[in-house]
Amino acid sequence: MAADVHLLVPSEAAGERLDAYLGAQDACPSRSACAKLVEAGAVAVNGETCLSKKQVVCEGDRISIELPEVREPGAIVPQAIPLDIRYEDDHLLVLSGQTGLNLAMALHEDGTLANALVYHCGIEHLGTVQGEDRPGIVHRLDRDTSGLMLAAKTDLAAARLQDGIRTRNIDRRYLTLVHGSMGHDTGMIDAPIARHVTDRTRMAVSDAPNAKG
Repeated sequence: MAADVHLLVPSEAAGERLDAYLGAQDACPSRSACAKLVEAGAVAVNGETCLSKKQVVCEGDRISIELPEVREPGAIVPQAIPLDIRYEDDHLLVLSGQTGLNLAMALHEDGTLANALVYHCGIEHLGTVQGEDRPGIVHRLDRDTSGLMLAAKTDLAAARLQDGIRTRNIDRRYLTLVHGSMGHDTGMIDAPIARHVTDRTRMAVSDAPNAKG
């Protein structure tokens, strides 16, 4: 179950980095985990969402942290959700992720790609490099975006697929339809994205330091 933690910064902690201060609190996870929570928009300082783990805390600052739901390992429930599988072998699957199916990494309890993969393959036949609550998951695709996705049946396959995505040896391309008149034949959209400030299940154009182009 998700939980909120509320902290009041004492005088002796003034001047510390936000992630360091949070990581030292008994009610919070590790410093690195707290840094990720900050970057995900789950931490507010004096009522304002803070996206910089390097922000210095001051005496009297009121900090709120939205901790993620803690679930038991292996708690993914198999669900007979149809999958459009384009290729499958002993190591991986290539599937066409339809719009409407939650294709993220287990942000919800059910109706997700993880539930469908566990039903199709069995939890014991899926890689769990990203954790047992993310079986087979290698990367994500936004809920309203359709396209091909990779799923791993072994930890080795998951690690190699993730490495291929990280080094861009796996080529990923996106197509979009635009309605209206385009003024130029070519161009570049430079709009980095990050987690939505108020809805952590969505991405949005952002000028936050952790936004990715």
